[in-house]
Amino acid sequence: MLNQMRKIISITLILLLFVAGCGSQTNKNSQSGDKVEIEFWHSMSGNLGKSLKKITDDFNKKHENIHVKLVFLKDYPTITNKLQLALRSNNAPALVQLEDPTLQTFAASGHLQSLNEMIEQENVDLKDYVDGFVEAASVKDQIYGLPLNRSVPVLYYNKEIFEKAGIDPSRIETWEGVQEVSKELVKKGEVQYGFEPIRYPWFFSSLVWSNGAELSNDPAKLKLDTPESTEALQLWGDMIHKDKVSKVHYGGEGWAYWYDTMADLTEGKAAMVTGSTADMGTMDSSKIGAAFMPKFEGNDLSVPIGGTSGVIPKTADGEQKKAAFEFIKYFSEPDVTAQWATETGYLPVRFSAKEKMSEVLSENPNYKVAIDELKYARPTPLFPNWNQVENEAINKAFDQVFVDNVPADKALKEAQIQAEKMLKK
Repeated sequence: MLNQMRKIISITLILLLFVAGCGSQTNKNSQSGDKVEIEFWHSMSGNLGKSLKKITDDFNKKHENIHVKLVFLKDYPTITNKLQLALRSNNAPALVQLEDPTLQTFAASGHLQSLNEMIEQENVDLKDYVDGFVEAASVKDQIYGLPLNRSVPVLYYNKEIFEKAGIDPSRIETWEGVQEVSKELVKKGEVQYGFEPIRYPWFFSSLVWSNGAELSNDPAKLKLDTPESTEALQLWGDMIHKDKVSKVHYGGEGWAYWYDTMADLTEGKAAMVTGSTADMGTMDSSKIGAAFMPKFEGNDLSVPIGGTSGVIPKTADGEQKKAAFEFIKYFSEPDVTAQWATETGYLPVRFSAKEKMSEVLSENPNYKVAIDELKYARPTPLFPNWNQVENEAINKAFDQVFVDNVPADKALKEAQIQAEKMLKK
């Protein structure tokens, strides 16, 4: 069901590439007297939502002429779907949270406001921002977003299970090590599953990059079915079907499948899971440890940047655009991004913010792992249709390998054929 929804969203989104620019439009945002009111569409729930509300309330108190109204949508695909419909009906908000591939698509279709002029006018110090975060929100020489919630994938492990079984965490620095440790733990009866990957295409990039594969920024050169990618994905498939030490959660509303995976870790059903740095905010670091995403033996670690940027649709009027920019600029101020990172586990987006987190980093080693892993991080492929490739071709390959026990080489060959068809349209 989720895959079908993503397919519908992706197909509709691509149609935006052929939709004429909206020009000056009317939307829901209003200007009452001297106060500019804008909506901010986001999908931050639970602890993340509480932290976002706190920051937004503080912003509204400090800016008497601006009021930001938070509008929650259940997940990123829902934001994408609702935004493309709002653009077609000339009813988009002034501020939206978008993933990198989706941002690239909307920017390429001419529906997002370039921030270059406002960045220059406000003297925003881009050198203080993590390079990859700004790059991921850029198309050619234009910047279309400032980083909001940014993350990298990490491997979480249950410390109590490892300690009881006498397993040294250094053994899970490689995927081969994860496989062997999983076999040992299940064989000893310490845990039901040694490892659970999250069925989310973002993790595919890290998996195959760290086995020496490349995913080109040039759609004409994109190769999903290299020997390195096939070998990497097959290891996850083998752990599920051959070794019987792994499983994958599916379905549910919004991020339910993600939260179910995390619950298996904290409840002791699984010893290790893939996850995001954003999962740290609700974890007890005395019981759950974080490690770098594994690599394959003989290869270098490489992980994808995740999360979103704040973008401004062109349909907003001049005052709304200024108000929206003021908010995303505020959100990335050193004190604020440090607060956000401390409360949620998302990464501080500016170098100067790390200095403000020294106490947190010393008390919680999981946060230090997340920040230290940034040196191995880079954006996923930056071309407009990458989100469609992920949501349709890669997710289909995941389903075939994880559920139907289809060999990874066959699944990825089909994914490559499907991706080439998408990219030729």
